[in-house]
Formats: sequence, structure tokens, C-alpha cells
Amino acid sequence: MKIINYLCLGLLLFIVALQLQPAKVHAESSNCEATPGPGVDLSGCDLSRADLSGANLSGANLSSANLSGAYFAGDNLSGANLSGANLSSAYLSDTNLTGANLSGANLSGANLSGANLS
Repeated sequence: MKIINYLCLGLLLFIVALQLQPAKVHAESSNCEATPGPGVDLSGCDLSRADLSGANLSGANLSSANLSGAYFAGDNLSGANLSGANLSSAYLSDTNLTGANLSGANLSGANLSGANLS
């Protein structure tokens, strides 16, 4: 009986330890830990719910990235590649998207108020 209790306790501690691990960003081929900035390659990265407000991401490659629920208020995304990106429920208010590639991007529920899409 004691062995079963110890095994259960060990399993429980293992599960708790897994829950305390920091979330890791996943990508197929890009550097997801790169500092956001002009021309950065974050393609395929999971940046869901990230706060990127005020960032200059002009010319950045965010293709196929998971940006659902991300906060981009006032960002410069001019010329950025957002093709195939998941921008559902993202906050893009007052964001500069001039010349950005949005082909195949999921914008359902995204807030684009005041965004420049010209």
C-alpha cells in the first residue's frame, strides 16, 4: 500500500512540475526567441496573446504565425508578411499595415479600428 501511495505522490509531483514549466514558443524553421524589430523572422511562431504594443515590425516575416489575441496597438507592421497568420481576436487598433501581405490571414474578430490598410 505504501508503494502505491509513493507512486501516486511521485506522479502528482511530476504533473505539478510540468505545469510550472514556462511556455515555449514553437516554430518549424525560424527563431522564435528573436527580439521583435524591423525585418525579424517570426514565421510559424506561437505569439498568441503577446503584448507587442508600440513595436516596429516593419518588413517582419510573421507568415503562418499564431497571433490570436495578440496586442499590436500603434505598431508599425508596414510591409510585413502576415500571410497565413492567425490574427483572430487580435487588437490591431491604430496599427500601420501599409503594404502588409495579409493573404490567407485569419482576421476573424480582430479589432482594426483606426488601422492604416492602404
